[in-house]
Amino acid sequence: MSRFKEKVLEGRGFIVTCEFVPGRGYKGRSIEEVIEFGKKVVSSDLPIHAVSITDNPGGNPAITPDVLGMELHAMGLEPLIHFACTDCNRNMIESRAYALARDGIENLLVVSGDYPTGGYKGVAKPIFDLNSVQLIRYLKDMNEGLEIPGRKKGTFERLPKTDFLIGCVVSPFKRTEAELMTQFFKLEKKATAGADFIVTQLGYDIRKFAEVLKYMKYRNIDLPILGNVYVINKTIARIMNKERIPGCVVTDELLQKIEEEVQAPDKGKKARLERAAHLAAIFRGLRFNGIHIGGFGLKFEDFEYIIRRSGEIGENWRDYVSEFRYSNKDEYYYFPDDPKLTFTQDKLVPAKLSKKTVRSFNFRMNRIMHRCAFTGCGLGYRIAIHIYEFVQNWEFGEHFCYFFERQIKKLLFGCQECGDCALFDLAYLCPMSNCAKSQRNGPCGGSRNGMCEADEEKNCVWVLVYDRLSSITSLGDLSNEYVPPLDWSLWMTSSWANFFLGRDHTSKKLRAMAKAVTEVEMGKEEMNKILVTDDNPLFVNLVRNVFENKSYRVATTNSMTDALEEVRREKPNVIILGTLTARGSAFELHNRLRDQPEYSDIPILVLDVPPENRLQKGWSRQEGLMLETEDYVSRTVEPEFLLERVESLQRR
Repeated sequence: MSRFKEKVLEGRGFIVTCEFVPGRGYKGRSIEEVIEFGKKVVSSDLPIHAVSITDNPGGNPAITPDVLGMELHAMGLEPLIHFACTDCNRNMIESRAYALARDGIENLLVVSGDYPTGGYKGVAKPIFDLNSVQLIRYLKDMNEGLEIPGRKKGTFERLPKTDFLIGCVVSPFKRTEAELMTQFFKLEKKATAGADFIVTQLGYDIRKFAEVLKYMKYRNIDLPILGNVYVINKTIARIMNKERIPGCVVTDELLQKIEEEVQAPDKGKKARLERAAHLAAIFRGLRFNGIHIGGFGLKFEDFEYIIRRSGEIGENWRDYVSEFRYSNKDEYYYFPDDPKLTFTQDKLVPAKLSKKTVRSFNFRMNRIMHRCAFTGCGLGYRIAIHIYEFVQNWEFGEHFCYFFERQIKKLLFGCQECGDCALFDLAYLCPMSNCAKSQRNGPCGGSRNGMCEADEEKNCVWVLVYDRLSSITSLGDLSNEYVPPLDWSLWMTSSWANFFLGRDHTSKKLRAMAKAVTEVEMGKEEMNKILVTDDNPLFVNLVRNVFENKSYRVATTNSMTDALEEVRREKPNVIILGTLTARGSAFELHNRLRDQPEYSDIPILVLDVPPENRLQKGWSRQEGLMLETEDYVSRTVEPEFLLERVESLQRR
């Protein structure tokens, strides 16, 4: 196991990673700086556990981090490869992952990737076949050994297991409630999908960093987390202040501070490095698991200064907390203000999320239509299944239904005819037409003040989804419901037909849920079979009614012979054994059941009998307790008490 992976998985010591942003081309200063840095790290004692390399940041082309990662790996360093979802489809993603595994590179930081802003002879075509949640699950499946179709039809084979360490990113620097909470909800999905550690987005508001820790504690997300320490200069600060780098926030106040610092003889370098060291020390004090240091044009000596200086600050980290209070006006926070970062219990109680009181007419009508035609209990659902089963082999009927659907969905949703519709997952908003990256499991980190990264005139679709779901108190779905990748074999086909005929992801999920419910009910049924053996019909009927009202299946007999036959035919979970006068006694039945290994594990509840019947039909309480039986009660107890005793026996 690598040193970096060992520290992440076992939580031993403080982790330090250093990030580089290589440029375009196969050589040049930004590329050679990575290699020179690696050489100096190898020859030093500086505690750097991984070198992180970005993947086409800002939507511009750059040399692949995989190549530089291999060079660093050959030196004996641990590369941390940014693995973006953009610019290639899932097949290429799989090929790339296996190539990295073959070269011994196993540390991956999964990101959505920035929307293309440059390229050869114009802007490149955006490709977002997977989102970060889906990619994490994909890589986790590869770690388990990917199951693929075998050579013979109907068979499967499992590929060799990989051993990737999978990181993810969270961006808490969001201005509105909807933006922040959807980032947190998506973080939960990433953790559930199989992420091994977390890196925060860069920022300069310590309260936002603390919010991530509080949310993780509140939601029991037990993963190592690295705080982002970005050394920001005046040029980058101006770009971020103009919101030209997705997800990165620099306020007017911070920009002014940086512009003042550059008036110094060293052009503000000392101040920049000190700020970074202070933030790194705060992360140590807050018990982050490590830091992720980055910045434009940093040298080995700059990283060294930040690491060693933050260590010198040590327990005095609270002296610098006030330096990181750069927040936007009307910034939303989920947890109470905690200026001293005490993390006391009262500071860990989140705010009550807002609830929209007005629902759009479109949303209300879609919910009504959904209940009528797209849920198994609706009459429209059953009718639609019959219609689509009828027309699927009738070309004209199939085309007519598709034409009818297309007109409605284009008008109402801007449908892109993907055939694997996600309207149900996004509160009846289409991710294909409303999201530049077609995100189906939550927002990317690039939104700005509720607006889309790629189109500043357009609302982020996940902000709209949040508003809609908050109006019906269904926000939990945003952290719980995983949406699989789009099945492109359904492209330009009828999504209604695919739903009603069981082809798309929604119908498969609903059928899987129905199957699971059926299995649970069957399991309950298996656990609820009891046999009542007694020759008093009034007592038997009374017991039967009580247990059947609680969904038990009750079999009754009034003789030893019938009881043994019933046990052989269908083994009960519990036997209630009372008095018997015909064809054998209760004593004999009890002993014969205990003597047969296949029935000896059935719990038997013995009923006491009146004194006048004990010689022929049953036993006294003392005699009953001496038997190898699980319970013994008087037949004069209330039937409800008998029910409690049977339930207790089943739980043993």
